[in-house]
Amino acid sequence: MMVVVFFAFQSQENQKFYYAFNEKVPLSEVANKFVVRYSINMDKRNASNSIKKSFANSSEYWHDEKTVILTLEPSINKKEAIENLRNLPEALSCQPLFKISSGLEMVITNEFIVKFKDNIGHEEQQKINQSFGVSLLKSTDTY
Repeated sequence: MMVVVFFAFQSQENQKFYYAFNEKVPLSEVANKFVVRYSINMDKRNASNSIKKSFANSSEYWHDEKTVILTLEPSINKKEAIENLRNLPEALSCQPLFKISSGLEMVITNEFIVKFKDNIGHEEQQKINQSFGVSLLKSTDTY
């Protein structure tokens, strides 16, 4: 499993994709799999109980303490499921799980990595982040 840390974009044709190494990579949704990202590290047992109350026959895979991948029954309405998952206690976001053409599943969360061009100074980077409501979690020489 790989965590995608790039923005997912949507073209006018409604095709979802992201850019990696200057290459446009198409994404397709995985049926009935969703990624729930919590705002805090979760006690997995309590979070699982909360999920089971809404989705009795779901299966879970915990990617980390804040991110769970859920597989729900095919009969569940996708829009309703996303809305219910977003209403779980401490849930920060809920997204469908995506995959690329090789079949590799991609987790889209609310975190991403950006490398600015060398001619973009620190002050301009801060202005760009502020204009998009981005909070900086970590900065390195690489990104």
